[in-house]
Amino acid sequence: MFRSLTFFPLPYLLASMARLRPLRDFVVQRASTVLSASGALCGMTGTALLSAHPGQTTAVFALYSGSAAAWMTVGYLTRQRWLLASNIAYLMLALKGLMF
Repeated sequence: MFRSLTFFPLPYLLASMARLRPLRDFVVQRASTVLSASGALCGMTGTALLSAHPGQTTAVFALYSGSAAAWMTVGYLTRQRWLLASNIAYLMLALKGLMF
């Protein structure tokens, strides 16, 4: 009737965790695809807005920040440290351009 409250042995627990790995890989792949697309769209929109209306610095900064945040997340999820580092530099340069 009732399930026993005995603990599962460690190999059983590790085997069940190993079965979850493909699910994690699937989620990371889908998330990085969505984030890549949104990062690209934000970057292109920000550049188009900057070329059409150079005075719209706040909106351009917001778009560049969204793009950099998306690409930083992709770099972190896919373990591409140089992508992460380059977008941190882009964000800092955008901040510098907005402030000075």
